[in-house]
Amino acid sequence: MKHRARTRYLFDRVSVATLLGAHPAVAAKLANAADRDTLPSKAFAGFDTNPRQLYRVFAAAPVYPWLAQLVDSLESCIRAGWYWNRVKTSDRQQFRGVLAELHVAEHFLLRGVLEIEREPFAGGDLRVVVDDEEVLVEVTAPIELAGLNDFFETVRDVLKHLDEPYDFRGCVALEQLDTFGEDGRLVYLNPITLAKQLPQAGVVAEIAADTAERIGAGEPFRITQDVPELNLRVVADFADISRSAEAPAREIMLSLPTLSGYAPEALFNNILRKTRKKAREQQAGAGGARSPRLLVVDLSTGEIASELRNAGYRARFERMFSERLGSLVGGEYDGVALVEPRGWGEGLVLLQLLFEDQVMDRDLVERLFETSVTAT
Repeated sequence: MKHRARTRYLFDRVSVATLLGAHPAVAAKLANAADRDTLPSKAFAGFDTNPRQLYRVFAAAPVYPWLAQLVDSLESCIRAGWYWNRVKTSDRQQFRGVLAELHVAEHFLLRGVLEIEREPFAGGDLRVVVDDEEVLVEVTAPIELAGLNDFFETVRDVLKHLDEPYDFRGCVALEQLDTFGEDGRLVYLNPITLAKQLPQAGVVAEIAADTAERIGAGEPFRITQDVPELNLRVVADFADISRSAEAPAREIMLSLPTLSGYAPEALFNNILRKTRKKAREQQAGAGGARSPRLLVVDLSTGEIASELRNAGYRARFERMFSERLGSLVGGEYDGVALVEPRGWGEGLVLLQLLFEDQVMDRDLVERLFETSVTAT
């Protein structure tokens, strides 16, 4: 059995039909794709498969409340006028961008904007209207350590949604191959470097395919694969595999090696560099545009969540933000906001905002973000 290029997500037909029945706006947008792409499961009666990322959400929504809330948020935003065709994507990275934009759209709806429009003619991802003033909004979610995230998410999805009639418990781990170098010194794995190199090594597809094939045989197994050029060993250990009674029951542990040799400031600096590049594209329009232009930067994919809650790191990040991006305000954009989602249905936390007060006055800014802000 070969691993498909696109994972097909396994879901209970009745549960998802019930979920979509309660969310008619979502169901209407998905109708054609659902009919075209959904196939019956070969292994489980009453189950179907679909490659769209949303079906990964639908499959787990009955178990995880925050995913059920995600579907609620999607429904309310579509009803309010937001819709992006890529919400139907089967690509994980594109889907991350969709979710970042959905968070921003929902935030502004919760803040009481009067109007919201996806991909307005004037430019940007969103057009929002507050009182009688419109704002063109571009959303970006720079992701760091994508290679590590994608490794584990791909392996987990391939195995959890495997259309084979087996229940199983097991572990997939990345381990450091050598602890000491030839000179006798300790060797560290730098996550920034590793995240860039891991996709190039082709390890993800190999271990996902090998593990899926062995599970499909229905027998316990252990796979080890050394990747000397990355100083890694990949281990897949599944000692508990049994025939499914009805619905699949699967538990997969994922484990990383100890990572060191990097500073969170380096991750944040990469985020700022990507943000500058995004800002210079001026997708919400060039300077002098009729409407204020706001760039919203979602930090939830930046791998610095714990540091954002540390006062020392937070102060350093704020200085870096002002120094690196301050020059963009008033030129490429009239405002740049760093945000972090609270959760679906709860809006955004504004971490820092720089804005040109001759274009975006303080009253407008405080309608968009209820917090203290800094004008340039």
